Amino acid sequence: MAPTEEAAPAAATPTLQEASDKIDQQVANLDLKIAKCDEDIRKHMAKGSNPAAKSQAMAVLKRKKMFEQQRDTLVAQQFNVDSLAFAQEQAEVTMMAVSAMKAGTAALKEQQKKVGITDVEQLTEDIEEVTDEMREINEVLARSSGVVDGADEDALAEEYAKMEEELAMQKMMGAGSGAVLSAATTVISPDDPLAAYMTPAAPVSGAQPAIPASAP
Repeated sequence: MAPTEEAAPAAATPTLQEASDKIDQQVANLDLKIAKCDEDIRKHMAKGSNPAAKSQAMAVLKRKKMFEQQRDTLVAQQFNVDSLAFAQEQAEVTMMAVSAMKAGTAALKEQQKKVGITDVEQLTEDIEEVTDEMREINEVLARSSGVVDGADEDALAEEYAKMEEELAMQKMMGAGSGAVLSAATTVISPDDPLAAYMTPAAPVSGAQPAIPASAP
């Protein structure tokens, strides 16, 4: 029985970037060949009107045109490869965006399940209710605090006038008491002709009685 031959491993499929790089290398090689053709043509033309030199220059010119056609073809192919690579990149970005949007939508749905519109409405009503209650409490406290706010100006002026009258009366009474006390404590000499007609004043509390002077 003849041994079976192992199949050769298949070559890996090149990527679009690898294909573009390979084409770029071929275009560079063709540019070098075209430049070499131009140099050869100038050399043959420098030989003058020699028919052989002219024939050789024409052959090189034909080869140059062939290289130019190949280069133009490769440039067109490279443009198509690069366009496809760009489209592939855009497709990958689009798929990534779609996947991210799917994940975000799923997460948003889960969050909405935890906090529904009914719960939000109830929360809003509770906040309004608590706010109204606190406003009422503050109003009650303001009424029952007993702080005089905006008292009647006329009543205040009248009370102030009464206080001024009382203070003036107290000053007058204080001055009269001092005059009486001064008169009561005046010491009359026995030699005074009016002493016999004067009624002795009552002793003032805390004051020493007057001692009459001894007769000569």
